[in-house]
Amino acid sequence: MATLSDAVNLDDWQEIAGRAVQDAKTGDATARAWLSKYVLPETAGGLLELAVAAHADRSVDDQIAAVAKSREGERRRHEKMAQLFDAL
Repeated sequence: MATLSDAVNLDDWQEIAGRAVQDAKTGDATARAWLSKYVLPETAGGLLELAVAAHADRSVDDQIAAVAKSREGERRRHEKMAQLFDAL
């Protein structure tokens, strides 16, 4: 990760993401898929949560933090379920 961070700094990633947005807007399906994978929540409920948060004037940072927290909770639940199944 450190090597990747050194090779591609934040300004580079912002430029890459900006280009992906431009390409997606002009119909590039690969750019849309890439953006969807990294920007949108994994569930439709997550999209609803983001829409409600935006309507409630929560900042983008707050929205991202809420989605990250939700995903972490989901990951922990999946791990617990896997442990239960392994114990059987």
